[in-house]
Amino acid sequence: MTKRTRQIANLLLAATAAAMLTACAGGKEFQGTPQEGASRTGVFPTFGHMPKAATTQITAEEKQQLTTKLDADRTRLAASRTGGAGFTPAEAAALRKQAQQDTDATLKQIESGEE
Repeated sequence: MTKRTRQIANLLLAATAAAMLTACAGGKEFQGTPQEGASRTGVFPTFGHMPKAATTQITAEEKQQLTTKLDADRTRLAASRTGGAGFTPAEAAALRKQAQQDTDATLKQIESGEE
């Protein structure tokens, strides 16, 4: 390498290193907002008062109504799930027989080359 080429390579290396270091530095967006100090430094904290709720709370009557409604829905759904759901054994056998016939017909059609 010539002396001139070496100087250019060193300059490019220094510029690359400087660019990499500036990429690691945090800008204004990483500094955060200025924080204020404590507002009531001379007062001992008390925990005796309840904080104000952010939303309106449900009453005991509303809770009881919702619980009753959910229990009624649960029993209604449990009864409908166990009673009469599904097929009878005869219906299930008929559906299996129909499925087997359709399968056989499709297989014959494929083997014969028809579409």
